[in-house]
Amino acid sequence: MRKPWKQRYVEHIRGEYWAELKRKVLKRRGSRCERCGCSSAPLDMHHLHYKTFGKERQKDVRLLCRPCHRVEDAERKKKGMADRAWYRLCGDFGGGLSDTDFKLLEDAGMIRRIEAEQTGKNDGT
Repeated sequence: MRKPWKQRYVEHIRGEYWAELKRKVLKRRGSRCERCGCSSAPLDMHHLHYKTFGKERQKDVRLLCRPCHRVEDAERKKKGMADRAWYRLCGDFGGGLSDTDFKLLEDAGMIRRIEAEQTGKNDGT
């Protein structure tokens, strides 16, 4: 049985792959927040998207101080739950939909339905 998303996420960001990716990102980009430039606060790695979850590359993440990380998470939540729909679909279909397939599902209204299911809302579709 597949582990719940939150458990997989926590295990991943506590794992060696994530730690090694962070070391590489810090070495390449330096120890400062990529949003505000702060260099005195601890830095988190922020997913720009979840399309590559579990096999992220440096281009898939940003280094952010905690306040900026909270702001970016809030902005993502405010713009919608497309990332949640994406990883939900990836889990349902065995992982890894192409951007073209995702766009087809989005155009067909599937993403909105999955988002509504995730939030417990029903828009009548």
